[in-house]
Amino acid sequence: MPTIELTLRDDQGHIIDRRSLKRYPLDWKSRSFHDIEGAVEDFKRNALPDIEADLLEAAQSAFIKDKKKDLICNGRTPIVIKTLHGRFEFKVQRFKDSLAPSQPEETYFDLTDQFKERYISDRLQEFSAYYSNRLSYAQVANLISRVTGDRQLSDQKVRQLVVDKTVEISQRLQNEVKEQLSNPELIFPKIKEEIEIYNPKSREILVFEDAIQVRGQKLNRVHKQIVKKILFLMMLKRSRHLSLQTSSCFKRKIKSLNI
Repeated sequence: MPTIELTLRDDQGHIIDRRSLKRYPLDWKSRSFHDIEGAVEDFKRNALPDIEADLLEAAQSAFIKDKKKDLICNGRTPIVIKTLHGRFEFKVQRFKDSLAPSQPEETYFDLTDQFKERYISDRLQEFSAYYSNRLSYAQVANLISRVTGDRQLSDQKVRQLVVDKTVEISQRLQNEVKEQLSNPELIFPKIKEEIEIYNPKSREILVFEDAIQVRGQKLNRVHKQIVKKILFLMMLKRSRHLSLQTSSCFKRKIKSLNI
């Protein structure tokens, strides 16, 4: 059985971490190209997360070596990082500020502005958002599982990533618009909020609309399940109302016939 050995070294030729010395056997079974391709695919899924972990550990070690004197190492926290190549365990360093001991701890990721909200790589989040615009959330979750070899994200998690990114982009655009509008050096045309669009004597106007033909967008979109439940309850209530009306009419008719 063929075996691949990887050794990851720094600029001075020193081995970066022990994970890179791991051996990766290739199980190619019948030695057909189909089995060879599968063995290489398994190697990629096993080796790439190890390489990422080694490089991240090397970057953290370099940061610790060059850290400020007032930062004191205060233990490590084990986490799991999910990437476009798989997932791996990592122990992130915690730091304490000797000049401000009452302040909360900060990790290596906090000080280097990484993984602010979740331990999911930016590339994996971008991959999820890109295909969520073309596939359902469940299909995206299955696609990620097929590409990475592991069920990294659920369909609910993919949806949450898309919603969070949408809010982030919308907020950034809103801030840019406010900044532009508040600039006194820029001259903007006057905007007339109310117009007489059906008045034949009114002057020519320019209308900007969103092509959806609605007065405004909802702040929150209601899930289909909730909408279906509300419609079902309305139909049930209406059917009960009709049943009571039918029953009352039937009773009145019987009474009129003196039955």
